[in-house]
Amino acid sequence: MPTAEDVKKEAAAVLKPKAADQSTEAQRTWAEARADDAAEAASVAKHDALGKVIFSDMYKGRAQKKLDDAAKAEKANADMVEVLKKRMEINEAAEKARQAAAFKAHKAHVLHVKEHYANLEASAAKEVADAHSAWKAKYGSQKRLPLDTPAETWVANMPDHVVDDGSFHIKAPAPIEKLIADQAKAEAKAEAEAAPEAAPAFVQLYRGRRALAQKRAAESESESESES
Repeated sequence: MPTAEDVKKEAAAVLKPKAADQSTEAQRTWAEARADDAAEAASVAKHDALGKVIFSDMYKGRAQKKLDDAAKAEKANADMVEVLKKRMEINEAAEKARQAAAFKAHKAHVLHVKEHYANLEASAAKEVADAHSAWKAKYGSQKRLPLDTPAETWVANMPDHVVDDGSFHIKAPAPIEKLIADQAKAEAKAEAEAAPEAAPAFVQLYRGRRALAQKRAAESESESESES
């Protein structure tokens, strides 16, 4: 059995540097090995560079995609702004058109209401005018009634709306020409009363009937006193 010293010696022999084989075959083998190592290193470097290019292109593609997506989003936002502007313009134009149509419809309604009330007023005025014309015709036919006709007859044929009107019993102020004419008539009447012979025939008849009525009343009173 080998001892520990033997094992140490063998290990030391293994670890002891040996002189390289300087033969032609060894040199050729080393050269081929170095060529293989160089070729492998070149291949590794080539594939490493190719991988780096692939990764670089991949990252460039990702970055470009992000840039394209950002540009698309910005363009979409700009397009949406334009769409919203157009919608606002369309809505504003529609609102203006609606307001104009509503104003025209309201104006037409107001004119229709005015026309309706004007027609009502014209109809009412026509009714009043017709009633007044009818009353005037009846009143004109009674102008030549005798002087002793009861006073109620003068207003017997007047419409109710004329009789019930307070202004019917109120004498309206007359123009200055009528006042002057009335003054002249009053002066002429005073002059006629001062001269009874110059009074008109119907005035003389009225005065005669009044005197006769007074005389008859006095006679009837004297007869009643004598009988008593």
